[in-house]
Amino acid sequence: MKIDKGVVAAEGFTCAAAASGVKSKPGALDVGLIVSDRPAVAAGVFTTNRVQAAAVQVSRERLARRTLRGVVVNAGNANACTGERGLADAKRMCEMAGLATGLSAEDFFVASTGIIGRRLPVARIGQGIAAAARMLGRNASHSDALQHAIMTTDLVPKAASTSFRIGKAVIRIGGVAKGSGMIAPRMGTMLSFVTTDCAITKPLLRRALSDAVDCT
Repeated sequence: MKIDKGVVAAEGFTCAAAASGVKSKPGALDVGLIVSDRPAVAAGVFTTNRVQAAAVQVSRERLARRTLRGVVVNAGNANACTGERGLADAKRMCEMAGLATGLSAEDFFVASTGIIGRRLPVARIGQGIAAAARMLGRNASHSDALQHAIMTTDLVPKAASTSFRIGKAVIRIGGVAKGSGMIAPRMGTMLSFVTTDCAITKPLLRRALSDAVDCT
């Protein structure tokens, strides 16, 4: 059954977005958070491009953890081709997300999208993260804000959510994505975040995600 709550359709997740001035349009949403109420297993797939942005490198490392608690993302600046300083900035985003939510920096994936080759305006992004943390919620409007915050060259926001039964249990899955023709090579610069309240092991979640990505 389709439900209209995007990435917070799954029980136990909140999200929010804020404007930090990274995008050129004044007041445009450009920073977002997705947070799980409790430790959650996580899986990820990443671009096969030989050049990988700082956020990709940091998030790959995070997958070694048993559980995670959320995602911090910005649009307007990709933090790509920025060297060691870029890596430090990506980790700093995680630290700021942890401070704003009362969690650990290591609990967060990080993602950045936008202009390549420029340093992140970390101070401004930090203000946006703090603002987003104060607005975390579970309504469709929260997901809608996040959908718009991660857009760059997209013409429309992208989200989907659904529910189904496994035995007597109702399972919910929701997600948001950004990208307009940004799928090569293998994920390119596309971003997508999916949540579910299914009780699933990390290996099975990884397999399910990989199978879904391979056929789409």
